[in-house]
Amino acid sequence: LFFSNYDKLEEHYTKHVIEKMEFGKKITQIEYVNKANKLLSSKVGGNIQGFTNKLGYTFRYNTKLNEFGIINNKGEIMTFFKPETGITYYNEQVLKYGGL
Repeated sequence: LFFSNYDKLEEHYTKHVIEKMEFGKKITQIEYVNKANKLLSSKVGGNIQGFTNKLGYTFRYNTKLNEFGIINNKGEIMTFFKPETGITYYNEQVLKYGGL
């Protein structure tokens, strides 16, 4: 799984890793993509919450690591980050996009 293009990766990496320091220490772009892949390819169960909506977008949230990500219906990473409000953010996404 990859971002649709390098600009999208750079945008998300800069925002979530560099500016907001959501992952604590600075990780590389490769580590960032690998973390996204690990979450987004995980099956639902245990610490992993998730769903795929009718449009084919797959949502995943790791309750233990507070990691959230989305893949579009082309298999491209749309976003990956640690939401400030944790499980509340994920539950809002379920309500907002789960029925689409």
